[in-house]
Amino acid sequence: PRGHISVEVVEDNILVAGDILCNSILPPIAAGGNIEDLLTTLKELKEKNYLLIIPGHGEIVEPDVIFARQLEYLSNAKKYVEKLISSGGKMRDLNTIKLEDCIKEPSYLYEEQLEYWHIKNLETIYLNIKTLK
Repeated sequence: PRGHISVEVVEDNILVAGDILCNSILPPIAAGGNIEDLLTTLKELKEKNYLLIIPGHGEIVEPDVIFARQLEYLSNAKKYVEKLISSGGKMRDLNTIKLEDCIKEPSYLYEEQLEYWHIKNLETIYLNIKTLK
């Protein structure tokens, strides 16, 4: 919604991912994304079996690695937010969902503002889910 783009170089099977795939930061869904759309898009892109993905942030890694990292975090974050909502939890309770609940090995992430962006992402996911109900 804010002009972020990705570029697919079809003849070389390369994706210049922009912010849809980031290697060193949490997926920036808090920048105006929708969890369902993002998960669907990532799954569709994963099926294309790119030879190379140049992420929006961080170093280039194997395509399977970057998809696994992004899908792990987003799927787990969504699952924990859904669980919180179904048990009557409110937005103020999102701080009970820790980063470690959503991602097994966060060592590839920059240390700067991880918890801040994690909570912002959870808030966005929370609002996405509440809006759909």
